[in-house]
Amino acid sequence: MRQSATQGESEYLLDKGLDYFTFPTLPDGTLLLALTDESGEVAAAQTITPQGEKRLLTGSAKRGAYHAVNAAESPQSVLIAEGLATALSVHLMRPDALTVAAIDAGNLIHVAGVMRRKHPQSQIIIAADNDHPTAASETGATNIGKEAAEKAALSVAGWVALPPTDYKADWDDYRQQNGLEAAAVAFNDSTYQPQGESVTVQLKAIEGGKKSRTKENGDISQMAASQKARILSARWERLAVNTDSQAVYRYACGVWERLPEAELEREMVAIFDEHEAHYTEKGVKSVVATMKLQIPPTGEQPADCIGFSTGIYDLKAQEFRPHAPDNWLMNHNGIEYTPAERGETLATHAPNFTRWINHATGGNGDRAARIKAALFMVLARRHDWQLFIEVTGEGGSGKSVFSSIAVSLAGEHNTASASMGTLDTARGRAQLGVGSG
Repeated sequence: MRQSATQGESEYLLDKGLDYFTFPTLPDGTLLLALTDESGEVAAAQTITPQGEKRLLTGSAKRGAYHAVNAAESPQSVLIAEGLATALSVHLMRPDALTVAAIDAGNLIHVAGVMRRKHPQSQIIIAADNDHPTAASETGATNIGKEAAEKAALSVAGWVALPPTDYKADWDDYRQQNGLEAAAVAFNDSTYQPQGESVTVQLKAIEGGKKSRTKENGDISQMAASQKARILSARWERLAVNTDSQAVYRYACGVWERLPEAELEREMVAIFDEHEAHYTEKGVKSVVATMKLQIPPTGEQPADCIGFSTGIYDLKAQEFRPHAPDNWLMNHNGIEYTPAERGETLATHAPNFTRWINHATGGNGDRAARIKAALFMVLARRHDWQLFIEVTGEGGSGKSVFSSIAVSLAGEHNTASASMGTLDTARGRAQLGVGSG
């Protein structure tokens, strides 16, 4: 993908009034954003279409990865924003600071940790998104952007700058609405240092090149498991546990992603290390198990909802609504939802599909209906109707096209290819995410 990209201005950024910033751009105008990890190696990448649709590339290791929009050696201040446009806007407001994009709210706390280790003497400011709870946003009744920013700031003794609005807005929105000069003044005026209710984070001055030590309400080794569990859960924006499998999930970008048990344990070990406290494997597992008792249980995704990259479509209510944690979406198809036009039909608005299905069925209406039903089953994830779909036919009859359409409807990131022999072994089934039952 990188080979097909050319350096240039992005239509996505130009539409926001962010001129003169150049990035690798694909032939269709999509911006390709590289994310680096703490060692400086490219660990992930995000694509942003001209319409603003964002997607992480498959295999990206996003946790703690970021994109720096400028290079500042020994900066006095480090600004961390969620998205690229917001990062570029706050960079224009504070060009003296090092500014990085963490990509989403859930990654703020991890990028903040990286920045603190790289710049132990710098002031860290989280440029928060104001996901105002009264706005028609994906946050429901909570201000996820503010909460995630404050958690990140607390973890590194940092600060938060929140757009002073009574509606949903980030700092890029604020700049566009009020101008750069007014936005810069508002950014400085709105900066505050959050104070934790039960956890106070203090940054110790570095002496003689020794690493700084973080303390949270005294010696962590003397805390009860319940207190340690709350510190652990605060490392993520929003968590839930499946009470049957005991799997832990985090909410990010509209979906609930599973957190491997090993990742939870490694995060707890990192907390102990930050406090220079001793720990045991049994003690680490005890904290993780206690956290599972504290966090809320997962809910069930309604069967009559289809997950898109921009929200869900409710088949019963026949309406589209934005992503929200209470949708309990575990994945989506990656397709941006667009409402149907008045009088829209497959024949008039999808002529290529219509020609293909007429070819594949020989014009047989009953066969066409069965193919459409099978594709709808894939789109709506109705595996409860039928677990397998067998597609047979002569060469050139349309089998490959059917598979391509099905992959598009399910989302390429939700599909895998294998032989029937793969299903005969436990290892093969595990690679495909298929149980042995």
